Amino acid sequence: MTTFQKRMIGYASYHRDPRNKFTHLFGVPMVFYSPLIALGWLRLQIGSFELSAALVVLVAVMFWYLILEWKLGTLMSIISVPAFYLCDMVSRLPFTQSLAIFLGLTVVGWTIQLIGHVFEGKRPALVDNLSQSLMGPLFVLTEVLNFFGFRKDLERLAHAEMHA
Repeated sequence: MTTFQKRMIGYASYHRDPRNKFTHLFGVPMVFYSPLIALGWLRLQIGSFELSAALVVLVAVMFWYLILEWKLGTLMSIISVPAFYLCDMVSRLPFTQSLAIFLGLTVVGWTIQLIGHVFEGKRPALVDNLSQSLMGPLFVLTEVLNFFGFRKDLERLAHAEMHA
C-alpha cells in the first residue's frame, strides 16, 4: 500500500457520514484556499518579478501532491490555478476588504466542516494529525471523482479498510 493510500484511508476514517462529506465539499476549499489570501499579503519584489508567499506555499503543496499521487496532484494543480488567481486578486484589495474576505471564508469554511463533524460524531482528522489537513482537498477531489465514476479504486480501498 502506498503512502498516499494510507493517508487517504486515515482521512476517510474520519469522514464516513454522507452529510459530513457533503459539508466538506464546501468547507474544505474555503479553508484550503483562504490562507492564500493572507499569504498574498507577503510579497517580495525580485527585479521586475513579484513573488508572493502564497505562490511559494501553493507550489510546495502541489509538488507534494504530485509526489503522493501524480494523477490527483496534476488535477489538483489545474484546479488550483484559478483559485490562486482569485485569492491573489483578493489579497491585492484594500487591506480591510481583503481581511474581511479572508476571515469570512475561514470562519464559514471551518463552521461548515465542524457542523459536518457533528453529524459524523467524530472530531476532525487534523486534531490527531495536523498533516491530515492537507489531505482534505485530495479527499474531496476523490469523492467528486467517485461520484462521476472515476477513481473507484480509492473508494473500494477505503471501504475495504472500514470493514477490515
